[in-house]
Amino acid sequence: LGVGLAQVREAADSLGPEASATERITAAIHAHLDGLDDRNDFAPAILRMMDQFPPEARHRLRDIDGPYVAQWHGLLEDARRTGAMPPDTDTALLTRLILGAMNATLGRTDTGRRQRLVTTVLTMLGLKGRP
Repeated sequence: LGVGLAQVREAADSLGPEASATERITAAIHAHLDGLDDRNDFAPAILRMMDQFPPEARHRLRDIDGPYVAQWHGLLEDARRTGAMPPDTDTALLTRLILGAMNATLGRTDTGRRQRLVTTVLTMLGLKGRP
């Protein structure tokens, strides 16, 4: 999970300070999906099996993924604050919903082309001025 955090942070930050919130989120979506496609460690297996873990193990994993969720929450908050998303958006809830939606594509072959998936996630986020 630490690798995923670094990839998403690097993708968003590499655009520089002039990048819009939508551009940063788009880069982060690509990085997250790339991470799901490229991972050869246990992260994909954990994502698939997490609901079946004993409660104590689930709590430990939630502690580990906290910084990753916080990174995404920050990206969505920036979008809300800058007006790219409606001001009444519950970014905490939306963060979890979007991560769950992207993670649900793991191993799926029926999601279509990557850009279609990215555009769909941006639509789900209600972002104005999508690329």
